[in-house]
Amino acid sequence: MNVRIYSEDKSLLDVWRKTRKWSLDYYKGFEKRLGIKYDRAFFESEVHKKGKRVIEENIGTIFKQSRGAVIFEGGKYGLHDRVFLTRLATPTYEAKDIYLQKLKMKMWPFDLQIITTANEQNEYFKVIFKALELLDPIFEGKLKHIGFGMVQLKSGKISSRKGRIIGAVELIDVTIDEIKKIVVQRADLDGREKERVAEVVGVGAVKYSFLKTNPLKDIKFEFQESISREGNSGPYLQYTYARTRSVLRKFENSVSSTSKIQNFNVKHLNSEEMSLLRSFPRFSDVVSDAQDNYSPNILCNYLYDLAQKFNTFYNAHRILDDKSKKEDEFKKRRDFRLALTVSTGQILKNGLNLLGIQAPEKM
Repeated sequence: MNVRIYSEDKSLLDVWRKTRKWSLDYYKGFEKRLGIKYDRAFFESEVHKKGKRVIEENIGTIFKQSRGAVIFEGGKYGLHDRVFLTRLATPTYEAKDIYLQKLKMKMWPFDLQIITTANEQNEYFKVIFKALELLDPIFEGKLKHIGFGMVQLKSGKISSRKGRIIGAVELIDVTIDEIKKIVVQRADLDGREKERVAEVVGVGAVKYSFLKTNPLKDIKFEFQESISREGNSGPYLQYTYARTRSVLRKFENSVSSTSKIQNFNVKHLNSEEMSLLRSFPRFSDVVSDAQDNYSPNILCNYLYDLAQKFNTFYNAHRILDDKSKKEDEFKKRRDFRLALTVSTGQILKNGLNLLGIQAPEKM
């Protein structure tokens, strides 16, 4: 079948185009729902011929004929041997990946390319990278593969072969439907706002449930945990951000303009204020750490900790009114607490944005 498709057998092309479109449409829907945008999509049809040619031109040097096929002897480099051209002379994924990376380098001369797939392909990419480096030294030190863990449900590993599967778009739909059951109770939101909030929170819940886990480890997806407004979840962080916005809206409605912090002695800070204040300078270091280690979960942990500290502060102290204090003293402390609220909200919004998660103004 592959041979006939590669030779552009007209009796198969219509069916191939139709089924190919099914696949593309599904992934486009998935990407749109998650807010994913690609600059360029590469297709096997544009790399298989040149990939095959690269392999054929390097038989006897980089590649070797073996039992009618063409292989790369990864065993020489502590890896394993892989077939790049079959006995029917069709290129395998290996051959196509070789030219795909060369094409990417030509279009975007990169210093570092990061490829992410399931960890089942860890050994595969070690072979591909080694073959590429031998073909062209320009690739040395410029290729990195991150093999992320697999997703598991309570019923076990998601497996298309065993039938234990749930589609990505379906998972998001189910999550959004559950969020709608909660949002529908909000009398202060109109129908359109409820739909928008459910979509933003539902997508955020699924994304965050994956991102908060070390990417190299398997993920045990717990549905109820992912949509909880308490604990380490996307909705908890989004709710905390929405809470900061609610405080600021109440303040803006009560006075003509926002006051600036003046002459507030930080020696008068209580433990909740100090704990929150000390968290702010860490944000940039946490982002750098997450980047250097290719681990979004580092940022997730920081944002969760920040949200907890803000909610502890919010529940323990009044922000906008405190009748136990003199008016002058109260205004200074109010303005300082408003600054803490603004800063917390901005950091949460920036952090969620880095994770590809929207921060709703209301929840």
